Amino acid sequence: MYIWLSFIKRDMIRFLLGISIFLQVSCSPPGKADSETNYGNSNTRSSFLILNDTLINLTELKRGDILVKPNHNWLPGTYWVYGGCCFGHAAIVLEGSTGKDAIEVLSKAKIFESHALDVPPLFEVRINLAYNPTPDSRYVNQTFARVREGYRYRLRPGLTEQQFDLLFEFITAQENGLSSWRALKNFSRGNELLNPGYQAYFYCSHLIWQAFYSVLGIDLDVNRGIYVYPNDLIGSPFFENDQNYREKRVRF
Repeated sequence: MYIWLSFIKRDMIRFLLGISIFLQVSCSPPGKADSETNYGNSNTRSSFLILNDTLINLTELKRGDILVKPNHNWLPGTYWVYGGCCFGHAAIVLEGSTGKDAIEVLSKAKIFESHALDVPPLFEVRINLAYNPTPDSRYVNQTFARVREGYRYRLRPGLTEQQFDLLFEFITAQENGLSSWRALKNFSRGNELLNPGYQAYFYCSHLIWQAFYSVLGIDLDVNRGIYVYPNDLIGSPFFENDQNYREKRVRF
């Protein structure tokens, strides 16, 4: 009995130590040189950011729009967004669409995403519809369903068509890749990650961050943590509304 309790005590200490280290690392910026266009904010926040951006009736999506459902705010290292729930999700629009309301628009728009459902590897990093209520787990997507109305975000990058072309060359090259929440940021630039034989792992918001960073030199992670959460994309100053782009960040 004593030996068994000793093992439990030892494992508990290791667990708590691991959590402590993870919290410290996740909440700290990488500390590397700022060689890229940085849209992050390394200041530590101690209160919720309530994003009262324009609440719209979504009637269109454009190529390059980013769809985000915010994540839980208690996750270590995340940017805090009011209304965050569960682990969040992010996807980028490949083909836009129009419709009378959000569900019609989402049901027709094609997105590229990395998701964490238990599906064959071929369907982990995939092209899908932005809203697809099918019972087939290989294609289902109900992240942006009507039940989350008001807590769904559409982020619109102010990029040129040439920039979008380069961005999607990188993104679509990852099709049939592998999804992993343990994936790490790669600070390589250019087409290094497109080399034959390179096996990349992505989670949803990480895939979008990596494409913007590697192709355009834009760091979308607002707090520049080890992990880039969906909330970190929502809070990025890159998507602040201004006179030229009044609806870079909206809720729907």
